[in-house]
Amino acid sequence: MHMDMNMGLLTLHAGFFVKYIVEGWSLGFPTSFLSIFIPSLLYVRGFTRVTSENHGRPVMFAGGMAILTISLNSPMMFWSMAYLWVHALIHVLVMIVAPPLIAGSRPWKAIWAGIPSSIRSAVWFHNIAKVSKSIFTFISYPRIALLYFVATMWVWFIPSMMSFALSSQLGMQLMHFTFVTSGMSFFINMVDSDPYVSRVTSPISRLLQILGAGVASWLAAMFLTFSSPLYPEYAATSIRTLSALGDQQIAASIIWVLCMEPFFYTGYYNIKLFLARADDAADKGIAFDPFKPWVKNQSKA
Repeated sequence: MHMDMNMGLLTLHAGFFVKYIVEGWSLGFPTSFLSIFIPSLLYVRGFTRVTSENHGRPVMFAGGMAILTISLNSPMMFWSMAYLWVHALIHVLVMIVAPPLIAGSRPWKAIWAGIPSSIRSAVWFHNIAKVSKSIFTFISYPRIALLYFVATMWVWFIPSMMSFALSSQLGMQLMHFTFVTSGMSFFINMVDSDPYVSRVTSPISRLLQILGAGVASWLAAMFLTFSSPLYPEYAATSIRTLSALGDQQIAASIIWVLCMEPFFYTGYYNIKLFLARADDAADKGIAFDPFKPWVKNQSKA
């Protein structure tokens, strides 16, 4: 009898777990539609239309898109309304983990090849592409990209801005849009994403910017750690099982720990470029300037 009760409870818990995994998925229009589904469909369509060297790195691209999909469209979105630590996890995954994977995968040639020629030749597409390129050129200018990244990391943890995001569909979509665009505009200059040419070509300059972004993220974590509960919306949620302070401190820990890995790997990538350039200069017997732009073998790095 006791065993039957345990099995019944286990089955019930398993049913709740499956329910949480299967239910609660959403399209997340327009941010997810524009940043995940359209690029993914175009990449798949263009994959067979370009040579293998123009595929980029499919596994990295799939990994980055999977992280965005799980973050923005899965039941995580529901739980981010109840727990600040889930919100912080989405914040980090979308802003800091997925962008360097997508940029480093170099998917742009395959995505472009996936756009039907009839659309590429249309006047409206040309105009949209021109405006989009101008906007991205502006926000990916190195100093602006760093400022945009730091501002996005901090602004959405201001209590009034958090309230705006939690109480409004517009606020939520705006927050996610800034997560995606600030992350991409920053990291696309920190790795080489052929045929896009990074405007931060010196590995040392990149390392300094990565350090700056990392310090800004860690300061945000410290702000959450040492503050009293800041967000009444989370404190008032009836389904939570954590105290508001405990929830906030776990959120701070997630930002502190998970931010380190992407910054570490992009930093490691640029240290390799730096050492390669030093070796190249030594082999040629020429003076080594660590801040001189490094462009050799970018597409093969």
